[in-house]
Amino acid sequence: METHSSIGAPSLLERLKRRQLVPYFFFAAFLLLFWQVLRLLAPFYLGLLGSVILALLFSPLNAALRKRMGNRPNTAAAATTLLALLIVVAPVLLFGWISLKEADRLQPTVRLWLNGLEHLRAGDPIGQVPPRLASVWKSIESLLALWRIEPEDILLKSVDEMGQRMGTLATAIIRNAAVVLVDLMVLAFTLFFFLRDGEGIFGRLIELVPMDPEHKNVIVERMRRTLYAVLRGVLVVALVQGTLAAVGYALFGVPFPVLLGLVTTLLSPIPFVGAAGICLFVVLGLLANGSYAQAGCVAAWNLLLVCSVDNLLRPILIGQDAKLPILLLFFGLLGGLHVYGFAGLLIGPLVIALFLAFANIYRQEYRERHPEKTEPPAGKAE
Repeated sequence: METHSSIGAPSLLERLKRRQLVPYFFFAAFLLLFWQVLRLLAPFYLGLLGSVILALLFSPLNAALRKRMGNRPNTAAAATTLLALLIVVAPVLLFGWISLKEADRLQPTVRLWLNGLEHLRAGDPIGQVPPRLASVWKSIESLLALWRIEPEDILLKSVDEMGQRMGTLATAIIRNAAVVLVDLMVLAFTLFFFLRDGEGIFGRLIELVPMDPEHKNVIVERMRRTLYAVLRGVLVVALVQGTLAAVGYALFGVPFPVLLGLVTTLLSPIPFVGAAGICLFVVLGLLANGSYAQAGCVAAWNLLLVCSVDNLLRPILIGQDAKLPILLLFFGLLGGLHVYGFAGLLIGPLVIALFLAFANIYRQEYRERHPEKTEPPAGKAE
């Protein structure tokens, strides 16, 4: 009987294997479900990302409204959502559509500006181009010819490609108007709940992270500083610079000012390029066509207002303790744009900042577990 019962009962090894299978099965099922949730949310990532950005930007206003309204979270979140849609979403959609329409006239205008460069090639002092400017252009042209670089062809090809992409985008928006409307509804709906329950949702997500509370606090603080630095110190400044640039271009009669303002906004976060790159292109085009006074006004407007906004607003918006290093910001923005598209402006710096935070945690843990051995002073016995 003992032999029969021992054969029927599971052995210790089998029980251990079953116990090991339980966590493996759980985490495998959990990861599978998590992947399926990501697939379900993938069609709405634009609306979700926009709601996250707006929730971070308008969270101080939502907190102030909640306090003023006697701690009514639903009313405060609804009012803040409406303000965000009116202040940010509606102007972005309007100016974006105007930019798409202006892109149709981009290529003819650029071609007209390039035709004005014939005066520079001639170097005719009697013409509209000053002799010194013509000689400088000849030196630049000889250097480009030596390297077999044709800037006119490169510029025209880039403008053609940009116009084709924006035309395709406009056509896609018209054909998929229902999809755009759904994205806007997702943005508004999600923004309301992020403003109302954002802290609780984020707290529950942090509780799932299997790390020490001290380390989790470090990660959360680094995320908070990076997100606010990028949103307030980069995106808000970029929007202000793009708006001021568009106003200046419209004020001084530059063609397609809204499109130029949009491109200024997109290039503004990139270090060492920024709003000055578009301004330089516009000024050169105006000079090539003999519009010297117009070019001077555009250059002065951008130097005095657009370019100075970065140094004026950035310290006010993000403070001294939350500034991102230039090198981190540079690789985070450019790498993020290349890998994730426009969303990379937010994801790129965040990924690098979190990597540095994890590296710092690892360095602290390694030092605690492997302290450096100090050599005894010379001349003393151990």
